[in-house]
Amino acid sequence: MNDSERLPQMACYHPFGQHPDWCVDNNADNPALRISDKQALQQAFQNHMPIIAFCASGIVIRQLAPLLKDKWQEPPVLMIVGEPQNGTIIPLLGAHHGGNQLARLLAKLWHMQIITSSATDSIGIAIDDVPTGWLINPETVSHLKPLAKQLLQQQPVQIFADRADYADAYCHAIGIPIQNGAGNHPLIVSCDNPQQAQIIISPFIPENKEALHIVPPVICAGIGSIRHADTQQLQNLLIDGCQQANILPESILAMGSVTLKHNEPAMHHLAQSYHAALRFFTPDALNNINVPNPSEIVQAEIGCASVAEASALALTGDNGTAALCLEKIKNTHGTCALAIANNLLQADNLAGQACGTLTVVGLGPGDDAYRLPKASHALAKADIIIGYQFYLDLIRQQFTQAKYHDSPIGAEQTRADQALQYALAGNDTVLVASGDPGIYALATLVVEQAKKLPSAPMIEIIPGITAMQMLAARGGALMGHDFCAISLSDLLTDPKTILKRISKAAEADFVMAFYNPQSQTRRTLLPEAIKILQQHRPNTTPVLVGRNLGRADEKITLSALQDLNIADIDMFCVVLIGNSQSNFFGKKLAFTPRGYKDEPSTTST
Repeated sequence: MNDSERLPQMACYHPFGQHPDWCVDNNADNPALRISDKQALQQAFQNHMPIIAFCASGIVIRQLAPLLKDKWQEPPVLMIVGEPQNGTIIPLLGAHHGGNQLARLLAKLWHMQIITSSATDSIGIAIDDVPTGWLINPETVSHLKPLAKQLLQQQPVQIFADRADYADAYCHAIGIPIQNGAGNHPLIVSCDNPQQAQIIISPFIPENKEALHIVPPVICAGIGSIRHADTQQLQNLLIDGCQQANILPESILAMGSVTLKHNEPAMHHLAQSYHAALRFFTPDALNNINVPNPSEIVQAEIGCASVAEASALALTGDNGTAALCLEKIKNTHGTCALAIANNLLQADNLAGQACGTLTVVGLGPGDDAYRLPKASHALAKADIIIGYQFYLDLIRQQFTQAKYHDSPIGAEQTRADQALQYALAGNDTVLVASGDPGIYALATLVVEQAKKLPSAPMIEIIPGITAMQMLAARGGALMGHDFCAISLSDLLTDPKTILKRISKAAEADFVMAFYNPQSQTRRTLLPEAIKILQQHRPNTTPVLVGRNLGRADEKITLSALQDLNIADIDMFCVVLIGNSQSNFFGKKLAFTPRGYKDEPSTTST
């Protein structure tokens, strides 16, 4: 399989998790992401990932229907019917966005039949089936239908391309053979005058508004920024630059900057918003590129005379011989320059250093139905996922594209250091924790360790549903008034400090959640905590104990404070104790009123 036939990373969807090995295991370069639930399917679609569905078409269509907006932006969604040798591939969505190409490639690989959805396929070509990474200008898609009709009537279409290799790549993608270095088909006729052309292939927006405009991926943006730049300000600058250069912002293949900006959030967010690759260059590398507008101030500040112009030219990989189509412009938050490459570019082969990110993800209580979509998005695009083995086992089968690194309980600092180093090496790394990573978990350790490094990667922390939230919801509404959480682990905190906090919180009548209540060796703090609480609230106070919340063996116990059985409480439990006003509702639920009896609540509903 040559590079032009290499499979992209795909999401293989089976609603019951019965993914066939012949599909998911034959793409060694980009392992397939196995998904089996609606949330993961919708996330893959929103991430523009090609989807291969092994189920009835109605299941996929109903689950993706709320997300359908623009057929020109939809990723390929293909349905597989049958097994290799006698199966059929049907593009359901995104045929205009690489679906037909992927279907043909898979049909060749798996020896299947194919049912394509392009009208012009009946004559052997599909003018809307542009190469992967290319763009059809949305302002010109209305010209597709009359052009398809013209071809079906055997009337030639005139095509103009800025360069011959643009035309060759396009012709190859739409099914026209290349002979003697040029496309050869009686219905696709080369044209020297863009004003007369019906299809124009150019990175620049043409003056001819009556032509279908196809954009090849040859534009690279160099971005400089102040520290903690505002993403919207940088985006405004980029849009302004594209307007000046007469290009579409969506057509930018890659963005680049100096390595000092590798952890600048706005830089990463800007690249993600346009699905552009992001690369970084050392000051020495940028100093080797001649630019029209060098700056002595920038030279003195960071060691190179240009960031935006030099990065744009460096991205093209042409040793500075590419041309700037926009010299440096700036606003109060950054600088921007645009370059046009001498060759068609592939995101995987760009110059520069890819800098990874570190995302600390809260898995919530364990059930993926309670996991934030943003957390699933981070897991779906991760190169490496690190965590305690028990937590990794909850997600391994769903996010198969990543490499997993597990470590035993107690190795938290090792995990944090490992995650930081993988991210610095260019990997999109996810460090997982249960519940919320910022509550008795790894987020604080990651930030603490990152502060010690001379240079840290971009760090994002995604919250999760905490154990106390889950327990409170399962057992009613005990956290209806002021509450606090206290860890009873004395591994890092002196027991006297823990008991002092419990005493003060009990005196203040907080609803209290106890994390890490007791282990096999720590058996004294929980009984002492209960004695303190009994001094400040009735023995009839509701107490919830949740074990393995959100998992198959979840167990929730509701009792009065005086009846609490602490013998069975361990590290898999969280304990939630009401305040003096908390009460029972039946045998399964408890709640805390929004106000106190002697101070009626005036809060509006």
